[in-house]
Amino acid sequence: MRLPMATPSGWRREGNLPAELTSFVGRTRLLATLKRHLNDSRLVTVTGIGGVGKSRTVLRLAHQMRAHYADGVWFADLARLQDAGMVKQTIASALGIADQSSRAAGETLSEWVADREMLLILDTCEHLIQGCAELVEELLEASPNLRIVATSRQSLHLTYERVVPIPPLQVPGDDPAESLFTNESVQLFAARAGGVVPDFVLDETNIGSVAELCRRLDGIPLAIELAAVRLRALSVDQILALLADRFSLLAGASRTALPRHQTLRAAIGWSHELCAPEERLLWARLSVFAGDFELDAARFVCSDQRLASEDITDLVTGLVEKSILLIRSNHAGVRYKLIDTLAEYGEEWLDKLGETETMRHQHLMYYLSLAERSEDAWSGPRQIYWFVRMRQEHDNVRIALEHALRTPGETLLALKLLSSLWFMWVCCGFVREGRTYLERALSANPVPSKERCKALWVLSYVRSAQGDSAAAQQAAEQCSTEAVRVGDSKAVILASKMQGTAALLQGDLQKASALLGVAIEFNTDNKELNPGLLPAWSCPGLMDT
Repeated sequence: MRLPMATPSGWRREGNLPAELTSFVGRTRLLATLKRHLNDSRLVTVTGIGGVGKSRTVLRLAHQMRAHYADGVWFADLARLQDAGMVKQTIASALGIADQSSRAAGETLSEWVADREMLLILDTCEHLIQGCAELVEELLEASPNLRIVATSRQSLHLTYERVVPIPPLQVPGDDPAESLFTNESVQLFAARAGGVVPDFVLDETNIGSVAELCRRLDGIPLAIELAAVRLRALSVDQILALLADRFSLLAGASRTALPRHQTLRAAIGWSHELCAPEERLLWARLSVFAGDFELDAARFVCSDQRLASEDITDLVTGLVEKSILLIRSNHAGVRYKLIDTLAEYGEEWLDKLGETETMRHQHLMYYLSLAERSEDAWSGPRQIYWFVRMRQEHDNVRIALEHALRTPGETLLALKLLSSLWFMWVCCGFVREGRTYLERALSANPVPSKERCKALWVLSYVRSAQGDSAAAQQAAEQCSTEAVRVGDSKAVILASKMQGTAALLQGDLQKASALLGVAIEFNTDNKELNPGLLPAWSCPGLMDT
């Protein structure tokens, strides 16, 4: 016998939204985007890493949209649910449905929503993806006036789904024109700090430290809120000093929070558990990159017998879908990024796997190869591409150099990398840094060699670009002496060129003419001489004096 569904006497047509217990900070553009997509699509899925504020943002959205739905806005919290078979019952309970029939739960739900104009929020779907996706399809087919917003660390993979990734909050420096006081990360910290320490005031004495703290926390709202809790016992500067171990420091959220939101480590660990084993391994290996990187770099550095090169693209796509990797597209192409918090978590796993040094070496070899390719192509038709590319790779080049300089047996590779990037130091705006690294690398490699000779003439070139002609002359003369010793004829020619450049800078035109003339006369490889002959070719009258 089929019993009819009963509507409880206390059922509220306006819905069951939880109260907003804290102030909502920032996200103005994001909320506008979500409203626009909700008008255009019946299913919007909000994705993002753990602790980025998916649930809080959607709750704010839901409160703002309440008046638009005649039958209310309803909130179903799936976070604590472990059994996918209970998704339908959990949602039915959230909707206030008292079903006394023997029908399938999905059938009851579909009948309930069929004629209703309502918004349903499904919060935290990532661990129940299949069950949630199937139910969403059933409900949207049954009710033409139903709209659904889901939060998840990955999409539901439905064809009509509109996916809206939630990035971390903007941090100081993202918008150079923005005041530190109006930055949304800083405002969130100030708001939560005021709740912990009632007399906390954001002012000129602490704004710098607060801004740096928010930047180092990557604008992750959970991390910022956990840091604010620490103000009970620490100053902002003390929190900054202890941030090297951010996972231990950032704990102590409200006891009513979900376990995975009580510490930053738990929040990131939840995302880690949702990844397939191959994705976890790639996550760990990608932690060797600094800043962002291109797909070909991930293939070169991270592939081996455990992760085939041809599988890297799909695994990277999986990490993007699970909100582990951020994706950035522009006219220069597509690049990927692990924010610092996720990179640090990956580094811990890479160390546990015993792969840190192997991956660091692979990273170094990739950027050495890239540097050599860019050097060969610098004077060609794609110079602008290489200018943009190598500026993008600046952080990765720096990390590769630091690894090479501190690793026994790899300091010679540092010389090769530095020398290949002569154009980057001078033409891309890193002259001072190039000089510092070249001098360090030469000190670490005191034995004359062809690699050292090239580094010496590049150092002379860099010093010339700084206007330090005396130091440029010294490096060029040393290059000439050592080149003769090791039998490096190309370096002898380039040393002559650099001595001529130094003489030109010092106003000795006769000496410059003689030395640059020798360099041009004996050069048989225009590619090698390119950086050195620019002063000579730009002053044709000089060669006639």
